[in-house]
Amino acid sequence: MQNRESLRKMLTKSGLSDHESGVYLAMLELGPSTVLKISRQAGVKRTTIYAVIEALKAKGLVGVEEKGFKKIYIAENPARLERILEEQKGALKASFPELEALYTLRGNDSVIRYYHGAEAMRSVYEEMLSELRDGDDYFVFGDPERWDMFDRPYFKSFIERRIKINLNAKVALVPSERARSYKKTERNFNEEVRLLPEGTKFDVNMTITPSKIVVHPLTHPITTIVIETATLVRAQQEVFKVVWAALSDTIQP
Repeated sequence: MQNRESLRKMLTKSGLSDHESGVYLAMLELGPSTVLKISRQAGVKRTTIYAVIEALKAKGLVGVEEKGFKKIYIAENPARLERILEEQKGALKASFPELEALYTLRGNDSVIRYYHGAEAMRSVYEEMLSELRDGDDYFVFGDPERWDMFDRPYFKSFIERRIKINLNAKVALVPSERARSYKKTERNFNEEVRLLPEGTKFDVNMTITPSKIVVHPLTHPITTIVIETATLVRAQQEVFKVVWAALSDTIQP
């Protein structure tokens, strides 16, 4: 079972405040209890706890029973947290049109973003995948021996999902046994593969889509760079096309 602090953090991530998480967890631990007991268990002052309990009641997470002159507070089933998350998800989805409108207000401004860590890297690829549409150009410069080194299970899943989108996928790879294998099975990956000249070395993987360039260096620490400057994206697309045209479409020995 997770320790108490982990459970509290999980509750906070579900949308409860820090005090609400602590009080709700204390109520789950205690069962039907008085304010005094809950206050002691949660480590929250009595002057504060009434407001916290009222907030939890409003979320449907706390019930009240009258026993004589005492009020007994009871934590409702944690399954109700799922309903809260669904409501939050619905509210966020309803706000997407306004958020997207604000996003596009950036116009042609230069946008270069840096991300650090494996989780951020995965988020960048997920965002890119969600933006791709059938027929889009999808160009890659990469080293197949190393490009998925930071998270092979994730990138396997990424490729499986990317294949389902009918892209104009062209992949230029540093020559290696793995690269030649990809060339032989390129149809399975719904892409065209060509090998770069022998001796070519890349310490980055670069993906070029209609709207952005995603670069992740194949070195530690894990860093991902996203370039959304339209002129740079167009220039890199043209560079890729020139290189692609110069490469042989046959498997190199």
